[in-house]
Amino acid sequence: MNNLTKEIKELNNRLDHFDDTDPNYISPRIAQLTQRIIVTHARMESAVNFFMVLGLEKDLSKYLPKNVLTMHSIHLRLFIQECKMSFEEKIKYLLKNNSIPEEIAKKAKGVNSLRNKFAHPSKNYNELKKYDSSRMIKNILKLLVNVREEMMEYFAFNARVAEEIRKKEK
Repeated sequence: MNNLTKEIKELNNRLDHFDDTDPNYISPRIAQLTQRIIVTHARMESAVNFFMVLGLEKDLSKYLPKNVLTMHSIHLRLFIQECKMSFEEKIKYLLKNNSIPEEIAKKAKGVNSLRNKFAHPSKNYNELKKYDSSRMIKNILKLLVNVREEMMEYFAFNARVAEEIRKKEK
């Protein structure tokens, strides 16, 4: 093993032994599940932010000329990234504006709830132990896969539709 490989291994080992990832504190299965939940949530939030921008553009198009809206589209993206809306508030906004189906919203809220529990293991240590069974892990993994696939499929379809509408408007 060369020095770089040894250093990477040592750094990973140090990261693995912080309070919230230490195998003596939390099982490796729960640590891995935590990573999957957090990554899935981050990707979902990225898609949600994109559709927040589309929703705002749609709302503002009633009041602003197209050229002004196009000119400020980047500002909408920055606004969504910087606004202090929680993930749940963003989902509520999308539901209110019929930008996301109820079924996907419900699953996204479930992932959000899991993310909040798993991202703060020291606060939820006893509750997390309940998830350390093959059946619970399988159910959570199925939820993560289902919501990612459904959300990405729905958003990809709607992004294509939005792009087609934009092209026709030009």
